[in-house]
Amino acid sequence: VSVPISNVGGKRTSSGLVLCFSRSLYDVGGAGVHWSASGVAMNFAAGVNARMSDHSTHCATTVSLLAAASLSSDRVVGGNVRGQGHMSHVYVALLHAGLMVVAWACIFPLGMLVPGNKAIVSRWLLLRALPPARRWFVLHIALQWTGVVLVVLSMVIIFSQTGVHLNEWVGLMGAHAILGLVVLVGLILHLLIAVVFRPAPSAPRRQLWDTLHRWWGRGMLLAAMCNLLIGTKVFAGMASDPTP
Repeated sequence: VSVPISNVGGKRTSSGLVLCFSRSLYDVGGAGVHWSASGVAMNFAAGVNARMSDHSTHCATTVSLLAAASLSSDRVVGGNVRGQGHMSHVYVALLHAGLMVVAWACIFPLGMLVPGNKAIVSRWLLLRALPPARRWFVLHIALQWTGVVLVVLSMVIIFSQTGVHLNEWVGLMGAHAILGLVVLVGLILHLLIAVVFRPAPSAPRRQLWDTLHRWWGRGMLLAAMCNLLIGTKVFAGMASDPTP
């Protein structure tokens, strides 16, 4: 099926190819006909003028084309779609960032502080049911595994909703994505070291393991915090970019 369009224009940006066009409401056809936008990101607007109108990505997710007929000549209603079943890329990125901030700036640092504050932790009422010698360890494990779950959930959300587009991994976006994957691999290795390869407390290698476990975690936290800062720059550019 072909449809007439006008005001056609295109521009290549760092995030891909942006195409712009207009279509008259009179060419839409019957009301209630849905266009399948699977895999396609689009901003759209409806107005009473034939000229191309400025509109923002920060608007409603649906547009009533019939309601556009009642608008004044200087008003436009708009919305955005990002493929069937996909959330707006800005909100997906915000959810991804929020989970990462909670994990790396709150949960993991708290878990890292627990071993050095065993006496304080042992007095917590919520842990009184446990043997005193194990209270700090249980809290440390609970916090760290909570952080791991948040990180994995955050990665699943961002990749399942936006996909993996290696051609977009350039500049700050490329640095953020690559460093994020490095941190994720480091986190998996850290779990293996902590769970699978942990020697007994009396083992000769225990001191070496303690040092490796401690500094590996600190190194990952430092890398993750740097990536959070890069991520804020990426998100700021994404939120201000009128392209989806």
